[in-house]
Amino acid sequence: ILGNQAAKKMFLDRDARVLHLNSAGERLLACFRADVVGGDAPTALPALFGGDAFRRYRQFTGLDSPGQFEEYFRPLDLWTECHVCPSAAGVIVCARDVTARKARDRVLTAQKIVLELVATGAPLPEILAAIARVIEGQSPGDLCSILRVSADGRHLETAAGGSLPDEYNQSIDGA
Repeated sequence: ILGNQAAKKMFLDRDARVLHLNSAGERLLACFRADVVGGDAPTALPALFGGDAFRRYRQFTGLDSPGQFEEYFRPLDLWTECHVCPSAAGVIVCARDVTARKARDRVLTAQKIVLELVATGAPLPEILAAIARVIEGQSPGDLCSILRVSADGRHLETAAGGSLPDEYNQSIDGA
């Protein structure tokens, strides 16, 4: 199911106690098996079983058919694709790190937005502002501005200020 990557597996009983976590799961979750096995999943792995993920896990408990979902774990900055297979004893959870794929998807979506602006003849300032937003969205916490050289070739002009304060953009304009 999970391709050539080592499957990150965890076995949980019906009461959400961790029965097993393999070494690939340890690496993915940045934890030690000894600290997790035997513990209550939400307590032992709060980054993994906090919020919606635990609710999703619970919906598979007691069912006869497997399911899958994707989940983002903010503390680990990690996207996983989880396959959950119910069993008489509980559930088997196989997870795969899909963080890189999610990043590629964001870039492709952003490219599509910018290309649609270009194709529809949007004004250059609108296109450049969209590019600045895209760049800032790819790297949370970073700010972006796009500068261009003035017609006389001697000064900088703000073409798109992104989320930078207006005072900063104004101070650069004409430098």
